[in-house]
This record gives sequence, C-alpha cells and structure tokens, in this order.
Amino acid sequence: SETQTPVISVAGRVVTFTNDDSMMAPINATSDEAGVVYIELPMGAYTMSDDSDGEYILFSHFELEDEDLEFDGNYAVSTWVNGTIRTHLDASNYDQWAQGTDEIKLAESDPASGLTVDFVAGDLEFTTVTDVDGNYSMRLPNGADFHMTAISTFSTYTGGQLIALNGEFEMDMGIMYLAPATSTSGFVYLYDNTSLWDNLVPGWAAQTLTATNEDGLEWRTEITEGGQFTFFLQDGNWDFNAIDSELNIAGVENFNVTRESGTPPSPIELFANPAHQEVTLQFFMDAGNDASFENGTLVSPDFSAVPLNNHGTQMNYTADDYTSPGVITITLEPGTYSVLLNFTTPDSENASDYALGGVTALQPLVIGLDSIEDAVDMPLRNDYLVTGTLTNASGDAIQKQFMLYEADQDLYFNLESDENGTFSGYVPAGDWVAIVAPFIANENATEVLRSGLIVGEDSSLRTGLSYATVETVEVMFQLQETASGNNMSNIRVTAVSHDGYGNITLTKSNETGMVSEQMMPGTWSLFLNETAPQRHWMMDTSNAPFSTDDAVNGSLDLGVVTADLEVEIGGKVFWDLNEDDEPGVAEGVEGFLVEVLGASSAVDTNVSTDSSGVWSLFVPVEDNYTVTVSKDGFDTESYNLSNSSAYPVENEPESHDIEVIAGNVAVSGNVTDINDASRLDGATIVLYPTLDAVRDPVTITGTMDGDVLTWDATIAPGEWIVVVSEANADENGGGVAVGLLDATIATGSSIDMEMALGGWIDLDTVWNDFALGEHHAGSDDNGSSMIQDSVEVTISIGDDIVWNMPIGADGTLTLLMPADDVDFDSTFTTIQHDDMLEMDYIAGSRTSVGEGRSPVTLSYTRSENSDSSLSMVNSTLVNATTIDGSYTNLMAEPLAEGYKTIEFNLDVAYEGTEISDVFTVTGSIGVAPDSALWSVEFYNGTAWVESYDLTLGIGVNASDDSVDKTATISARVHLANQSEAWNLEDAHMVKVRISTSTGESSEIAVDVQVPQTFGFEITEEVTELGIAAGSNRQFSFMLQNTGNGDDSFTIQLADNIPEGWEVTPMESVVTIAKDDTRSQAFTVFAPSTWQGDSKTVSVTVTSEDGTTTESFDVELQQAMISLRFDPAQAILASDQVADVPNSKIVIPVENFGYLDADSVIVTLTHQSSGTVYDPVTISIGAQSTSNAEFNVGAKAAGSQRFEYHIEVAGEDAAFVADNVEDGDFAVEFNIVTESTDGPWTTIAIVLLVILIGYGGVKISRSGSGAKRF
Repeated sequence: SETQTPVISVAGRVVTFTNDDSMMAPINATSDEAGVVYIELPMGAYTMSDDSDGEYILFSHFELEDEDLEFDGNYAVSTWVNGTIRTHLDASNYDQWAQGTDEIKLAESDPASGLTVDFVAGDLEFTTVTDVDGNYSMRLPNGADFHMTAISTFSTYTGGQLIALNGEFEMDMGIMYLAPATSTSGFVYLYDNTSLWDNLVPGWAAQTLTATNEDGLEWRTEITEGGQFTFFLQDGNWDFNAIDSELNIAGVENFNVTRESGTPPSPIELFANPAHQEVTLQFFMDAGNDASFENGTLVSPDFSAVPLNNHGTQMNYTADDYTSPGVITITLEPGTYSVLLNFTTPDSENASDYALGGVTALQPLVIGLDSIEDAVDMPLRNDYLVTGTLTNASGDAIQKQFMLYEADQDLYFNLESDENGTFSGYVPAGDWVAIVAPFIANENATEVLRSGLIVGEDSSLRTGLSYATVETVEVMFQLQETASGNNMSNIRVTAVSHDGYGNITLTKSNETGMVSEQMMPGTWSLFLNETAPQRHWMMDTSNAPFSTDDAVNGSLDLGVVTADLEVEIGGKVFWDLNEDDEPGVAEGVEGFLVEVLGASSAVDTNVSTDSSGVWSLFVPVEDNYTVTVSKDGFDTESYNLSNSSAYPVENEPESHDIEVIAGNVAVSGNVTDINDASRLDGATIVLYPTLDAVRDPVTITGTMDGDVLTWDATIAPGEWIVVVSEANADENGGGVAVGLLDATIATGSSIDMEMALGGWIDLDTVWNDFALGEHHAGSDDNGSSMIQDSVEVTISIGDDIVWNMPIGADGTLTLLMPADDVDFDSTFTTIQHDDMLEMDYIAGSRTSVGEGRSPVTLSYTRSENSDSSLSMVNSTLVNATTIDGSYTNLMAEPLAEGYKTIEFNLDVAYEGTEISDVFTVTGSIGVAPDSALWSVEFYNGTAWVESYDLTLGIGVNASDDSVDKTATISARVHLANQSEAWNLEDAHMVKVRISTSTGESSEIAVDVQVPQTFGFEITEEVTELGIAAGSNRQFSFMLQNTGNGDDSFTIQLADNIPEGWEVTPMESVVTIAKDDTRSQAFTVFAPSTWQGDSKTVSVTVTSEDGTTTESFDVELQQAMISLRFDPAQAILASDQVADVPNSKIVIPVENFGYLDADSVIVTLTHQSSGTVYDPVTISIGAQSTSNAEFNVGAKAAGSQRFEYHIEVAGEDAAFVADNVEDGDFAVEFNIVTESTDGPWTTIAIVLLVILIGYGGVKISRSGSGAKRF
C-alpha cells in the first residue's frame, strides 16, 4: 500500500510477515509497482514489517481470521533509541546508594549485561538484549509512545521508561538503574470468587494483563492456565487491567506496592465478566438417517444444559421455551455444557412419545468469548413409543418375547410382554410387521400372530395396541417342476401375505417335494425365485392367491404347486481357420447376433456373442428353439441339431457350437519399383496364408498401369502374405516385394507395395535317422517313407511377415527374398525303430539376405524324449489300508506311540525314444506342519536309501537286451509319531519322482492319512455374568483344539434357559485347526420383569466324534455398577519426582460390579492452587479397573494434596449401586539427584539453563534486531 507522503518508493519492497506463534517461520512477499502486496497466509496473528530502509520503517500488527483481509500499512520515520542499563546488586544498602550522586551510582554499579529489554506500543513489541557494557540500541517506528521495560531474572530488579519519540534519527535515553521489585500476584475470577478464569474455560487464551504506574509506564503479563498472574513491580501505586475488552474486567486502581514489609502484598483479585452468549439448538428426530435438520422430524424435548466442570451454571428448559418446533435459543455463561434429556423408559407412566436419546452422544456446547453464529444440531433417534397388550385367542394375557420386522430396512426389533400381556418399547420409524412365532397355547392349540404396524408421528397407530394371537392353519402342498413333474426337494418357497402380514419363508421341501407350515389365517400367494448353476426356477401365484377360509379342521391342502424351470442354453460361434472342425481358442467371433425363437414358449429374443464368440440365455424347458446367428461378412447359419432344424431343449442345460463361414472379399494392390519399373512387367504375385489359416496359396496375374503394377482378386478374409517377384531375375538377384495384407471380413482390403532389389536364398536340408543314416527332407529321399507328412519351412521376416512354403522333392528350396534378416524354421515327425515309435525332428536357421546368393542349410535334430510312467503295484501294499478302495489314498496303521512303516512297489514303464536314459529316483512329502518328521526311502538292491539311479531305454533294436524298458521301485514311508503327526483334510501327499539330467520326469502321488484323534480344552470361560433387567450382555470362552486335525465342534446351550430369557446362538458349529484357539460368544437377553434372582445357563461342547464332550455353567446375576477407589493405589501409580514437567497423577477406579460403566467422569483439583484439571472420561468394564491420568505439570518438592470427584454419567447413572465419595489424598514429591557434583556446581548449571531458555524464547519471539551505538 502507498504511504501518505511519497518520501520512499513502495515498489518492489520485501515485506516480512511474522506469526505470533514462534514455531511458524516468517514469510516474505514483494510489493508490485503500486506498492500492493498480495499474500496467502494461514489464519492467525501477524506482524508485517520492513526495516530495510535506512530512514523509514514499516511495522503493523493484524489478525487474519476466516475472511480475506485488506488494509493499509504506512511507513513511518524510524528512531534509533540508545541507552545503558546498570544495576546495584547489594539490596541491603540499596536505599542509601540510590540517594547518592550520579558519580557514586556509576562507581558502585555494574553493567546489566545480557538483559532482555522490551519495547511495547499497543500490538507492536520489539526486543533486544544488552551487551557486556549494559548498552542497548533499538530501531523503533514513530507514531506511538513506547513502554520500555527490563527485568533481571537473577535478582528481581526491574527498570522501565516511557519513551515519547520525536521523529529524530537517534534518541539517547542515558543511564537507567534497575531498582528492586516486589512480586505482586493475583487471581482472575470468572464472575465471582468461586471459579477462576483458567484453561478449562472456553475462550481462555493467556490473555494479557497490564500494570500501570503513576507515570503511565505499563508492564504486561499473561494469565496462567490456572487463572493466576504475577508482576514484579517497583514501589508505588499501580492500576491493574486487561487489554482484552471481551473479558470485561473492571480493574483495580491505586494498589500500593511497597517492599518495606519484606513480604509480598495480598493477592489482587480481578473479576472477568464476559458477556453471556446465545446459542441456537435444533432438535429433530433423524428421520432422513442423515443427521440433517432439513430432513428430520422437529421435536421440542425438555432438557438441561449441565456444566461439565465448575464453570457455568446449569440451565433447565421446557417445551415452552422453544421459539418454533425444534428450535430454541438459549443464553449461557462461558463454559462447556452437556445437553441432558429427561430420559424415560418406555414402560414408565410418563414415557415420552419418542426416544429421548441422540443418534450418537449429543455434542457438548462450548461457550466462549466469541458469538456462535451457526445453530447446533441435536439429532435424536428416530424411535417412537409403541405400547399395547398381547393376549391369546382365549383373551388371556401372554408373557412372551416377540419380534417386529421392517422389510424396507431389513430391521428386526424385539418386544416383550409381561405377565399382564403389556408391552412397550421405543421402535424405529417404519412399516413393521409384528410377529409372534407359532407356540402351543391353551388346550394344545398352536397359535400365531402377524399384524401390520406403522410406526411414525401418528401415535394412534402405535400406542394402545391390542394384539391377540389366533389359531394357526396348517398349509400343505407338493412342489414340482411344471414341465417334467419332478419333485423339488430342499427348496424354500416364500408365502406373500395379501393382508399386510409380510412374507414368510416356508420350511424346506422334503425329498418328495412336500411342504407343511403352520400359518396365520388370511389370504396368501406363493413366490419362488431360485437359482442354481445353469438352472432357474420361477413361481408367482399372486394372480391366484389362496385363502385359509377354505381350510377343513384347521388344515388346507393346496395339492401340487408347480414352478417353471428355465435352463441355460448357449454355445460358441466360431470361424474354423485351421479347418479342424473344432472351435479353437482364438476362433470365436465376437458380435454375432443370435436370435432365439421358441416353438411353444413365448421366447422371442436375441443376444450377442462375447469377445470369445460365446452366447448364453435362460429359456423354458421342453421346447424346440429356432436359433439363427448372423453378422455382416458371414453367411447366416441356423442350428440344426439331430436333423431337427432346431435347438431342442428338454430338462437339462444345453451348449452347442456352430461353425460359420466368412464370405469371400475383394482385395487389390499396387506395386511400384524403387528403381526400375521395368522389373514389374510380368512379375509373379502370390498370396500365402498366414500360419494360423489352412488355405491354398493364390497366384494372381497383375496388370501394368504406366509404372504401376496393379492387381485384384476375391479371396477368403483373413491375413495373407503377398510376395511379388521379378520374372527375369539374374544370378545376383532381382526385384522383390513382400507385405502383409489384412483382408477384413465384409470389406476386404488393399495394399501398396514397393519392389526393391533382393537376393537369392539356396536352402537345403539334412537329417539323420535313428540308425544314423543321412537323408534330406524331400520326397525323393529314401528316408521320406519314415516322415509322416510333407515337410514345410516357416519363413519369417520381422514379427508380422510369417508364412509356410513346401520343401522341394530334392530337399531344397530356392527363394528370391528382400534384403533383410530372414528366419527359417521347420519340424516333422517320423516313425522309426523296431517298435514303430514316433520321433520328432526340428531345425532352424537365420540369414541376412543381400545381393547375390545366400546358402542356408536346415540341419534337423531329433528331439529328446525320455517319457515314462509310474503305477502302484496294489498287491505289494503293506502296513496301510486303502480309503474308498483307492491304492493311492491310504490310511496309516498305529503302532505303539507311532505308526507302522508303509511299504509298496511301483512299476516303471519307459515311454521315450532314447537308446538309454538314466533316471534318478527321489521322494518328497508335501508341505505340511509336520512334513519334516516324515521321510521316503527306496531299496536299491542292497540297502534302503533316499535316492538312487535307474537306467531304462529302447535299445538299438527290439533284440537289444542291454537295457530294460520296465523296472520296479520298492518304496517305504516313515511317518511322524502320533504325538506330532497332523491329521489333514487333504492328507499328506507322498510323491515318488524319476527324472533325467535334462529335466524330463514323471511322478506318482500317494495320499497318506493318519487316524484322527479328538480333544479340546476350554479356558477363560465366564462362569458369572452380571446383567441388568431389560438389557443384553455377552459372555464368551476360549476353545482350543488339542486333537491332531481340524475338528468341527458343536456348541449347544441346554434347555434350561429361564422363561422369558433369550440366549443366542442356541447352537453353533465351529471348525478349529489343530492347536488353534477360537473364541465363542453368546448374547444374553434379560426380560425387563426380572426381579434379580440368580439364573443358570449350561453350555456343552462336543467334538466331531460325538463322544468327546465337556460342559460348564454360567450363573446370571443382576448387574449394577459398583465403584471404589483406593488413594494408596493412586499414590503408587503416580509420578513422585519434583520439578519434572508433565508429571502424571493416576486415579485407578475399580468397578467391582457386574455391569459395564461406559462413561465415568473423573475430576481432579490441586488443593493449594485451586487448579482444576481437565476432566477425564473413562470406561470401566465389569469386574475390572481403568485408570484416569492427569497431566499436572511440574510440582514443587513436598506434600501436594489433590481432591477427586468420580461420577457415572449418562444412562448408566441409573444403575449405580456403589459410588465413590469425594475425597482427597497427598502425593509426596521428592527431589531426585543423579549427579555427584557439589551443590554450587548444580546451582550454576541450573541458572545457566534458565538463562539460555529464557533468552531463547524471547529471541525467537522478537526475531533479529539491528543495533546501533
């Protein structure tokens, strides 16, 4: 911004922004040509400064909040303020010394070196430090009077001057002598002297207080976290006040400070009277389930704003205080308040019409010095009161737990009627169905109830309900498939009520398809939507419901009820490129339109093939479908299965592939010559199919059009290699062009090529038969009788140009190829040896084609074949039994503490083509926890070994008996001891492998299982459980599997569940691996009518074998919260070292009751200082102890007493049997010395640390300052 007088250029000024928080580094910004500075800063208080000019200086303090800020900063004339500070350190004769002459004062004083000097004017603060001679110098902006103050931390001597700047370049303040000061302390109270303005009050921010003497000199200090303050003041009358007007402190005037008495003056009492703040609360039931006031149901509950500590006053409000439904504006003192609703239980006489509880804990109200602009939302649970009575068909009251179900939200809610049939509860809003499960009522009649229940604002629909159960009707039917008439077993059908009773999932159909269900009388229809792999059953009788009015003697037989079966049909549409009449992996065609039309069903639809050419569709069974496939570029085809001209579907899924033929497409090409167009005249043009396609080459005659050879043809779509060769090439080569033509389906393609000079390749072939006779690969050689098919050579130029050409009868091939690297590969199969064995040959070569002729020889080598197979000799198995008759699936036989060694033989058959192969026989055990304890051995003819070599082969001919084609391997398996062996679900896999040095191998796997042993151990079982009436709690135990394998344990509750109680789950099956441990939990629901007498629940665990079992009992006792606190335990757990920062006082609170205390508030107060620490909220489980920890800061040596207050908050407060009375205890803080240095050394070190720490803080706050003398 611009200065008022253009005495300094404001363009390009580097301005520094320093946050009041010393932890944040200063930020620089440069002004533009107009002197405007743009900068983005985090919120906070800043000083803007520029002291780079020799005459003018810029300093301005501002606070940046949540909105953009624009203001002017003016450069001012700067003045260097210089002076000297000295001190007389002998306090015993200070008054005499002070009366002396200037010469005596100077002579009998020392420089105050290293002294921090503060210069304060409003929001501006500058700091410097005196040098060794006590001199200081500080550059200050004119325009305000500065208060200069200094205090010696060693002697509590102080000094101060009021500086009125006069615009001069320098100002000499002369010598200032420090004078003794008196520690003057006080307290800042909030409203009255019952609570301090401490850090527990929202808005506390270490506000600044001032002390001003009769000369107008101002000293400053800050309010501590405990609401205290201290000044060090010289004798005189002082006025005390606060800079922050929000505190509304009246101040204290003419307070006399004198050091004559030798004792500090009485504490000063300042009273903060900040304005009370208004806050608007919005109460609503969270009907939108989004905690949004706009979507909620507005309510106006009575509530109290209760202070969470000793700050604030409890205020109570009723519905009359609301300005509009759900909206209330209240006025509160500063403090933190909890919003407490007048909670009522649903069965109380004055029960509220809706649940007085938050969706979560209602947020506290934090009232500070700043006004609260936004309303505070108070979302309540969207639960309404539901009341009524439940009777049976005879009108007698029923005491029973029953269920509500809300289908839209898939919610369940339990209600329970008492002995009078009365029930009540706070139920979430929604359209519910009240369900009383079938039960045996009077006279052995089975009764049931299902009734619609709308829970919402209209209380008449949910209170005063009269529910009466009715006798059930037994509904029976047989479920069959419509087309086949097959019975459908193990299927659940849903009954849909037409009277608003909801849906019932019926019991599963039995093996004959029969279903029987006790149902609520009314009108019902049946619905089924069942899916299995490739099958789908549908049934919906809503258009023809049945009524139980037609029942006879309480029974209604619906006869046969049928469900329509649909099965999946489909197939693969493929283009047979390799002409093997089978759909290859890459031969499926995407995007075919498949049209499906049913002969007798209503199916008339279409689908498309996917990227693999596959299509599928669910259709009704017992029909013939016309299925047509079509796509541009292909002939339209229709399925014709079994000469039916259709796609028949009976009662099973079907999948059939269909081959399609692509129509020929038009292709063309243009060939130019890079050098001599005459080479194009008469050139041969041949199209070769690529490797994946089985087609004949196509020879084309071109036409010269000027200097361009053109050609066209109609061919099958796909990729082709186009080879154009000069007709009159000489011995050194000739013109040639090779390219890839992609003839796309339906559209064909065109290719432009350029002929260039190429060279000749003279390729010949050679191979040796099994008897080492030499041959070539042509048909004229006598070895051709051994070759199965004619031999081709695969020619590759780069990655894309690949095609096959046949070897000539003489075993050679002469080609004109472009100047490039060309690869040649070839394979063929022969039948040789007396045993007529297939033997494969392979060859490959590469050459670089240039001008002239390039000889290439393909030398074929016979592929090694060391195939073999292993099989079990069943009759040789000993010491094991087979499982399911399989000799590769064995059960070990126990022997003493271990298992018998399993022995067996394996037959080896050689299936390779080598004269002689050496195999190494080895064994291995599959990965398992105990596999290191198992081993496999083999008998080599003289001893049992871990491996040995075995020679097999075909020999030179059939009469060669020097090598065997078969052999027998004797193997044995050693198992782990019974105490260490694992019973595995998939058994132990024992592998025997024979392998050659080249890696050829074969193997056999034998699964060996060990008999399973069963055992378990129950630990950490809960034998006593506390629970409150009308509530639920969990208990659990740990179950360890001590058997040798996975075990499925059945955990059951005995039938001794007390009437009116519920424990879930009643039965569960838990599978646990060997040595693993699992936790099993149960939830107990206690009736609200329980009077507190002890109940017992029995738990039984049974192993998978059905005989290994163990039980334990759980005693259910009425649960209350019982708290106690032992101060001695707090003393032991707390810190006891004096003068250590962040010391902790630990309050261990024990809950020896049986009910969890979710919210226990512990408050701690330091007696001597009155400091009230932040309350700590802890959760204490039943029969356990939790610690509340308080950071009390550094405490002086000696006994320090603390007062404590422990309170159970929230809904738990109604279930407290024993609470802790308020009290206090003392902690002895001791000085701990870990060094052997003398006391004077210790004092010197401590003083040095204080000097460095204090100086460091002040320097970090003030930044760098220029000095001038």
